[in-house]
Amino acid sequence: MRNLFLALAVIGILGAIPSALAQEETSATAVSAALEEEAISAADLGVAEPTVLPTSPFYFLKTFTRAVQNVFTFNPVKKAELELRIADEKLIEAKKLAEASPEHTAALERAIENYQTSADRLESRIERLRRTRTWTDCSNGLPSAR
Repeated sequence: MRNLFLALAVIGILGAIPSALAQEETSATAVSAALEEEAISAADLGVAEPTVLPTSPFYFLKTFTRAVQNVFTFNPVKKAELELRIADEKLIEAKKLAEASPEHTAALERAIENYQTSADRLESRIERLRRTRTWTDCSNGLPSAR
């Protein structure tokens, strides 16, 4: 529950990053600096420190594993929790990439886009849960995506 709230707060904080990328004067270096300034750690989000980053040639295996987990998760609440964990992992991956290799601007932009896509997917799933009976049946309750 706390992790979900933290992730949604981070989504709100970092929601401006993609629009910042669209501006000419904003560079990937500024984006990486913004990510480095955030005092959020993997432990805060309840995920492990990433060992395979988006710049790794083996990152496709991580993406594949996440997709398989998503396909075989049938409970809508558990699926939302899985998507939250994946979004948290992608956020930490982007942060670690910004810290480790700020010169890889294209990879950093892709990592941020991947995180934003995951965050949007999570927000959409939470909204769908809120509109269904599953929302009222959910014992731990998910906070609003707003």
